[in-house]
Amino acid sequence: MSETEFEHRFGRSHVCYNRAVPTARHGHTATSYNDFTFVFGGIDDSGVCSSEMWALKPLDNDRAQWKLSPPAQAHPAARVDHASCCCFGAVLTFGGRAGRNEDSVTFSDLWVFSAAMKKWHEIEISNESESKALWPSARYGHCMAATEGDVYMVGGVVDSNSDGSDSSAVVWHLQFSTTSADAA
Repeated sequence: MSETEFEHRFGRSHVCYNRAVPTARHGHTATSYNDFTFVFGGIDDSGVCSSEMWALKPLDNDRAQWKLSPPAQAHPAARVDHASCCCFGAVLTFGGRAGRNEDSVTFSDLWVFSAAMKKWHEIEISNESESKALWPSARYGHCMAATEGDVYMVGGVVDSNSDGSDSSAVVWHLQFSTTSADAA
């Protein structure tokens, strides 16, 4: 596809404004699954982080509509600069930080949002030291991508590497399978 073909096909959807819409934000993630684009987290211009999960569904005549997933008991803390991808019909979200201040908490948690169930659950590591050694450290500014049950997480800013640098060049490979009844 040539560059001019791409520019010609790239357009703006007319979102239905008769319903709720997300606030303006940056540092969020957008992950597509089937006909939906899921937008999670981010920070607004006043510095407030979000823990909202929004779904954008295309409608007819080049229109789309936003829907806010209702807050659940279990959900990730508000965050910015995290990474997300889609795997087996679920949005996986890892890391990020609680704000953009130098003293903001950096996360090393992994959350799964089931697109079918509209529910979050956290994947937790055991307390065994061997398991902790195989878990990615807290980070932000990284990226994630998935193919089938393989999820790859690349780079990011970590608290401190052994060499004193902040950036990570490590590629983490996470493998998932659908074993529970509520997997989408």
